[in-house]
Amino acid sequence: MNPHSSRSSLPANATFRTRLFSWAKLVRLPNGFTVVADVSAAFLLVLGASGWLRSGDDSAGSVWPFLALVVASGVALYWGGMVLNDVFDIRADRRARSERPLPRREIRLADARRVGWALLVVGMVLAALIGAVPGVIALLLSICIVAYDGPFKRTPIASVLMGGCRVLSFLLGSTAAHSVIPAEQWQGRVSVLGEPVWMHITPVSFAFAIGMGLYITGVTTFARREAIGDRSLHLPWGWFGMTLGGVVLALAPRVAGLFSNADVPVDWTRGWQIDPVLIFPATIALMIVPTLARGWTAWHSPSPQRIQLTIKSAIMAIIPLMAAITMLGAGAIPSLCVFALVIPSTWLARRFRVT
Repeated sequence: MNPHSSRSSLPANATFRTRLFSWAKLVRLPNGFTVVADVSAAFLLVLGASGWLRSGDDSAGSVWPFLALVVASGVALYWGGMVLNDVFDIRADRRARSERPLPRREIRLADARRVGWALLVVGMVLAALIGAVPGVIALLLSICIVAYDGPFKRTPIASVLMGGCRVLSFLLGSTAAHSVIPAEQWQGRVSVLGEPVWMHITPVSFAFAIGMGLYITGVTTFARREAIGDRSLHLPWGWFGMTLGGVVLALAPRVAGLFSNADVPVDWTRGWQIDPVLIFPATIALMIVPTLARGWTAWHSPSPQRIQLTIKSAIMAIIPLMAAITMLGAGAIPSLCVFALVIPSTWLARRFRVT
């Protein structure tokens, strides 16, 4: 009997679906929607703060195609990082996580390596098509991705590198918006984002990016020993990192006032779509407190299951957090569009691992 007869007898479309499923596992498909959310939220935050959304000018030169372009760039970079993560980890995965696509040989290692590097290049090219500044941010993001996946994966700075990737992912969206909004849209007015300090990066955009970076650094630190589930310093450090990230996100709009020029003061309480003083911080708290509650329980009564549930909750909270930021800058309808990403992400999370 031919050992390959059962495989060859499968319908072609079934084989194709199996391969797609394997690639979806490799890139951790549910997590990709969190990248769509943070890049979109950053882009829409800048659109709203610039007044472009309220100007009604939707004629030639529309910025919407550039939103699709920067989202595609962010997803390509993220998927490239996920693929290369498993490429670099192939030896460890063969021992500890044999169910992953590469140890199971569902995908050839050489194919994964080529696709991973190609996705990083595609992500950088797409960002460079938008402008020089997003291109530089994409290059820095690619460097952080490779540094995390490769030489620094087992070192103490790994969590910081992962947080840095989220910082740059958010800045990719915000600098892309700055690059394509007509210059006259900014002239004669002081933005609630504050004046750009470097490469189209404004104080408020940077504060949001740092908040996300701290949050993801905390999540990654919390997850360092998820398979073991024992007591370690990773749990309290990770929990405090997530909490600090949430606090920075909640207070980010205030940064424009702190860094405003005395001659041209910025009233950071005006110009937003919702109240940044009480309503926005309360919304951020509403999104993050359930994850912190899970984390508190896992910290004091650790087990692999509790830790993994906390991580899953933390990752799934990214989309609501980004919807809140979108609401602040762009209003209800764009925010609902971002929040709707929860639906495919949650549905896919039942079928694919997110950690």
